[in-house]
Amino acid sequence: MHIKSIDAIEILDSRGVPSIHTSVVLNSGHKGEAMVPSGASTGKKEAFELRDNDERFDGKGTKKAIENIKSLIQPALLGKPIEEQKELDQIMINLDGTREKKKLGANSILSVSLACTRAAANAMNLPLYDYIRILFNSKSDKGSTLSMPKPMLNIFNGGAHSNNRIDIQEFMIMPSGDVSFSEGLKNCVQVYTSLKRLLSSKGWSTNVGDEGGFAPNLDSNEEVIEYLIKAIQSANFSYGKDIFISLDCAASEFFDGRNYILNATDETFSSDGLIDYYVKLIKKFDIKSIEDPLHEDDWDGWIKLTSELNGVQIVGDDIFVTQRELLKKGIDSHAGNAILIKPNQVGTLTESLESIQYNNKAVLTNATVYFEFDKSSLTSRSLQILKSVVEALSENPSVTVTLAGHADERGTREYNLALGERRANAAKDYLMTYGVSSDRIKVLSYGKERPVDSGSNPLSWSKNRRSVTVKAN
Repeated sequence: MHIKSIDAIEILDSRGVPSIHTSVVLNSGHKGEAMVPSGASTGKKEAFELRDNDERFDGKGTKKAIENIKSLIQPALLGKPIEEQKELDQIMINLDGTREKKKLGANSILSVSLACTRAAANAMNLPLYDYIRILFNSKSDKGSTLSMPKPMLNIFNGGAHSNNRIDIQEFMIMPSGDVSFSEGLKNCVQVYTSLKRLLSSKGWSTNVGDEGGFAPNLDSNEEVIEYLIKAIQSANFSYGKDIFISLDCAASEFFDGRNYILNATDETFSSDGLIDYYVKLIKKFDIKSIEDPLHEDDWDGWIKLTSELNGVQIVGDDIFVTQRELLKKGIDSHAGNAILIKPNQVGTLTESLESIQYNNKAVLTNATVYFEFDKSSLTSRSLQILKSVVEALSENPSVTVTLAGHADERGTREYNLALGERRANAAKDYLMTYGVSSDRIKVLSYGKERPVDSGSNPLSWSKNRRSVTVKAN
């Protein structure tokens, strides 16, 4: 099946900002349609959004991008086979010829890329997610299993998503990994409605912010978190067991070029000062995940924060912007330990999938889980990391891994070798629980012989109590 025609129109997104709706029609009569998303707070290294910069919509119109689709992209793709997604995307990348996609606009390229994907899925009578799975596994196992993600609900808005004085952009909740997606979603919705009742009972507005979370003008980030914990408990859930809290700080939005300024509490922080603030906040409230805690160019700060927050998911959005070279830099320097994937940040579906594949390979190469002193039991954060290993192994069925257990310097050599082995076996047992065959997993222990940090203090010890997944082939 081949591309017969491509058309595009200007639409408005949920914020009333112009975007693009593209339709791709095949010679078989099948059709695919796609709309391009756009973020409120964005990384400066994202692929270029082409806007009209005229009097319409404060300059944010998309007529130029639409004209590029009709006059440049369509002629280049007519007659091309729809199932060759990588080839189609590469044609558009070459046609643009710039790294940032400034000639055609990443919004025009992505709209066509996604519409082609939907057209191919429709032509093959497949759900979109299943067709994307086939594309993703084109160089590996086409029989890999599907899994549902853990939902994260944005229930309180600050920053660029509201008009209140709260600096952190999103306060999110997420359910325990022990429940199904539907059950987890139901539980989180119950907390959302519980929060609404709680805010209303205290006389606060329950109008919502830019992304659907409540946005009353509370006094501090801490007060918001306290309200969330009360809402969780009021909904008859256990905080830290049934429901967890996650933050999207969007710190680039309150960085003035030198310092971080929290308007709610009238505080100014250096990078080190803000890191100390986060460490205290996360430990006080047992926060499980934090996104964009620092400015996108504050690489030293990201490295330091990642080192100090063992066991916490540190998500890079603006710093990585779904681009493979930035992701590689983050992995090599240990800046953050998770990535947010947004196709609009890079401009094509193919490049988005390549970033995911690269990240998964990195997971198999150096996925690390940490343990409490003299313990071999897995924490909730460890379970999240190992679940990523399970998914990566499912997508790469020929790969085997070695689990290396480690201990800190305290204790005898013999005791620590046994402790390291117990820790590696704990990780192995989890992988096997989710279907990874034992013959794909080798376990060994280095005890205290290979510390990652040679210091003799509590922080160094916490880094050395670990199990590391190493790709064997």
